[in-house]
Amino acid sequence: MKGRMVRLNSSGDVNGNTKVLQDAVYSFNPNNNITNISNTTTDFNTQYDYGYDGIGRLTQANGSYLGIAEGNLSRRFQQSFDYAKNGNLTAKRIHDPANGNVTDEWSYQYTNHQVTNIDSSKSGADTLTMSYDANGNLTRQRDNVKDLTKRIQVDSQDRITQIQDGNNAILGTYWYDEGGFRIRRSALEPKNNQFTNVEILYPSKFYGLEFIESENILTGVNNIYLNGVRIAAMNEAGALAYYLTDQVDSVSHVLDDEGNTLSQIQYQPYGETFVQRGDLNFSPKYNSQELDRESGFYFYNARYYDPGIARFTSADTIIDGEFDTQGWNRFSYVKGNPIGAKDPTGHDAVIDTLAGVNQVLNKLGDSSYKAGTAAKDGSFVGNSTGLIHDSAGLVYKTAAALVPKNRKELEEAAVTGYGSQLARATAKGLAKVGIEGAEKVIKNGKAIVIGEGMTAVKTAAKNLQSQGVDAKWYQAWGKNFPKGREMTPKEIGDSLGRNEKWLNSKMKDGHKIYDIGHDPIREIPSPFYAREKSLILEKNYPTTQIPRPK
Repeated sequence: MKGRMVRLNSSGDVNGNTKVLQDAVYSFNPNNNITNISNTTTDFNTQYDYGYDGIGRLTQANGSYLGIAEGNLSRRFQQSFDYAKNGNLTAKRIHDPANGNVTDEWSYQYTNHQVTNIDSSKSGADTLTMSYDANGNLTRQRDNVKDLTKRIQVDSQDRITQIQDGNNAILGTYWYDEGGFRIRRSALEPKNNQFTNVEILYPSKFYGLEFIESENILTGVNNIYLNGVRIAAMNEAGALAYYLTDQVDSVSHVLDDEGNTLSQIQYQPYGETFVQRGDLNFSPKYNSQELDRESGFYFYNARYYDPGIARFTSADTIIDGEFDTQGWNRFSYVKGNPIGAKDPTGHDAVIDTLAGVNQVLNKLGDSSYKAGTAAKDGSFVGNSTGLIHDSAGLVYKTAAALVPKNRKELEEAAVTGYGSQLARATAKGLAKVGIEGAEKVIKNGKAIVIGEGMTAVKTAAKNLQSQGVDAKWYQAWGKNFPKGREMTPKEIGDSLGRNEKWLNSKMKDGHKIYDIGHDPIREIPSPFYAREKSLILEKNYPTTQIPRPK
């Protein structure tokens, strides 16, 4: 099959030595399903073998890990699966890898596609029990073996808002914006050998703030994306982390800017951890989604996923393929093929034969390093300040800067001068974004000013007013800005919500947006400005850059 990825290699110079970080070779059956992945690296080797039924659902999985850098540490697993015709997982078996004998078998019981009971041949009946509301949202999960209970609250839009344990102690609380983006998470997490409350604020997917209550520390991180996948992150101290992913975008390696391994992780087929070494705190893991350790659920944007039972916790609001019987199952994960398919949004299984192409030619110090360099230089990947350009690691400017004076030049630029098919496709996409943005019409003659630093924003607006422009600004915290202390995470979250509501209303009314940009001497990026830029990008809304007031 043309375009099918057969090898994924990442290597380079680390501390003066050539190091292979990934060298995964893929084998396929005639139905295009992955049957073997052999990965040989400097520090470890892995071997995975898979079998499928007639419609491509995973039925057998064998995995082995040999930690060369850990004194040949050996780990193995063997699993098998059965499914109903409608896509429901009916059995999950754990085998002894030494002889293939079944050591535990889970039997799934359903009501309306909702798994209500899981019996274990090892632990007995009702090992796990689940309850749901009328909309199909998981509201209670009881693990009778571990003696653990999760009580789950959801809002009117079927989003999890709080999780409690069996004693009604709050494990996690979650907030969302009007589009479903999770803007805040408050949870108990292990930090420095103790559990402490951790607040995570998400002004946008490109920027996050973490507040550790016990240490009274507030830190920020910039996230860098390529093709919708997080490939790197940089904290406010300038420390960089690079994420190397596999064929379904699961993070297998986290590296620093010298190529040293910070974290290394391998997964069982449906997302349970197989082997993990190093720092556990990096956010993206299976499918590059965030694992909420307080619940064991992965946040898939539209809904949550439980890797332990290989099911989503709520029904999909979208039918994934009207003529596909497996797509009508609103709880199953990627139609039973987690080896070759991923679900970036929580809505659709995506089988991407070019998955990981951004890393096939990746050499350490090239695309990953230049991505980090771009972040240090202020090229904010994925929003209107910058974007990483395909596997060669070149950084180029975004659509606003790419739009020339006429469409013909733009289309020519999109198909020449870029070395790969992916680059051309990306350039065409940016061209389309730029054209559409340039052709938007500002309706009402009114304007707003955004940027970092409220004093500079106000000055810029007043300068425009003196030129006859009806320009306004907005201060999300009003007159209640705290004196003599930092804003609390709740105050920041509330202010971000007000700021987002204001900006959405102005874009809806057709206000012209003047942007004075980042404050070059500011040490910590503004979460308000970061969220404004993200919203503008999401809506493809045009802005006009103006100089910052001196």
